[in-house]
This record gives sequence, structure tokens and C-alpha cells, in this order.
Amino acid sequence: MMRTLLNWMACRSANARHTAPLRGTVVLPVLAAMAAGGWLTAAAQEQPPAKGDAANSAHANLPWKEGSVPVASLAASPRQALAGFGIGAAELDRLASQELPGPEALDVLYRLLYRVPRLGLENRAAWQRPNAAWDEVCSTQEKYRGELFVLRGQVQRVTRHKLPADVAEQLEFAEYHEVSLTLEPGREPATIFARWVPAAWAQLPEPLDEPAAAEGLFLKCLAKGGRSELAFVAGRVGWYPRQPRPAAGVGPSHVALAERGVDAGQWELVRQANRAPLGAADREAYCRNPNQS
Repeated sequence: MMRTLLNWMACRSANARHTAPLRGTVVLPVLAAMAAGGWLTAAAQEQPPAKGDAANSAHANLPWKEGSVPVASLAASPRQALAGFGIGAAELDRLASQELPGPEALDVLYRLLYRVPRLGLENRAAWQRPNAAWDEVCSTQEKYRGELFVLRGQVQRVTRHKLPADVAEQLEFAEYHEVSLTLEPGREPATIFARWVPAAWAQLPEPLDEPAAAEGLFLKCLAKGGRSELAFVAGRVGWYPRQPRPAAGVGPSHVALAERGVDAGQWELVRQANRAPLGAADREAYCRNPNQS
């Protein structure tokens, strides 16, 4: 777990040009939260790998030898990067003209769900729009379609959708999630189509009403119930709980870290890779944080 803290601190420093710098007032509460959760004691008891295995694993698990997620070369905007992948303005307009997630729009939606996580962490940090007037976005949709926004709000419901078997084999993922939430600050309704959501949400009753954040690529605005509902696509929706959720494995230490911008859902990935060497997949768990202040 100490490795988790050190990597998170390193990522905060590495991302200083896009996010606020790491302050001492953050480190001490984080260490206190880890001590309260018994993580420092557990870290001290971890046994290092055998010397012979360490050298081999260091070379065997290099990111470019793991089938690591490729990233787009630095482009001026997400729309330019997507166009390089064959998802241009015509494809985005075609998706926007169809019902979501209706059958006519699924081809483009699947391709976006495949490509958006591969746009690159540095690119997404440079492209994201932290503030938005949603009324303006909906009144000039063509201007903002394909732009990347930082989304914060309260997630209400999550619906899982499975891909057809042949499509899943081709795109190398089997499902995606339709996330309903209300955006801050005006509680505008929105839907995010995302590859990943915290698995622990399945243990909580709906409506969830849990704090969440994501980097969402704007698709369109839908007219529902006299209001405009915004639609986005994202790689992942993060979770920032404000109170312990024992049924979902979230304790006071997780809440303390979430208050400082750590996505509680990412601990699932860290636990899955416990005692394994650092690899390409760890970078998102340690560095991706759209909720930083």
C-alpha cells in the first residue's frame, strides 16, 4: 500500500502543469488515513520478492511487453485525435442524429468506447474543459461535439449492456455501462456511456446518489421531460464517497482519501494487482484523477 501512496504522490507532481501541486497539508492527512485503516502496518509486513525473480519480472513486465494500451500522438484536440482513428465529424454527427443507445448508433458508440480510453492520459489532461455552461453546450451542440469535459455530480443509476459476441471479440471488451447522473452545479441530468464503473456500486441500492466524476466526451443533448439531458462517452466513471459504505468495502480511510481527490473505485484495480510488479495498467489507477482541486 505504501507503493500506492508513493505512486499517487509522484503522479500529482508529474501532472503539476495540469493540476494543483501536492501540498504538505494533503500528505499528512493521507498518511493518517492510511494508518487509521491499518495500511502502513500491512505494508511493513509485506515480503519483498526473491532477488532472482525481481530481475526477471522487471524485464518481463515492461509496459511495451504487456500489450499496454496505446495512446494517440499529441493532437490539438480530441476531435483531431479521433479523426485519426477514423471517427470524424460525419461519424459523430451520425451518432448524434440517432437514439442512444439505439441500434443505428451502436457502431460509432462501440468504436468510441474502444478509442476514448486510448487517447492518452497526458492528452486528456491537456484537452479537458473544467467548466461548462450546459445551456450553451446544448444550444450550440455542433461547436462542442467531441470536446472533453470534466464532469462532476451524483450518480443515480447504472445499467450494464453487453456487446454482441463477434463485436466483443473484435474490440476486446464485452460490456459497457450506461450511467445516469445529475451534474453539478445545477443538477442537469446527464448520461455517460462508460467502459468501467466501480464494481462495488452493484452492492448498493438504487438510486445510488453517490458523488462521481469522469472525463466525458460530449455527444449530444436529448430532450427529456421538458429538459435537456446531456450525453457523454468516457473510459471510466470515478467514485468519491462522502461516507463509509461497508457493504461496498468502503471505510473511513477510503472516504478520507476520496475527499482529497482519490477515486475509491480505483482501489479495486490496485487490489487485483496486489504484490504484482508495476505495469502499464497501474498508471491510470495512480495518476488518473479528474476530481483534483
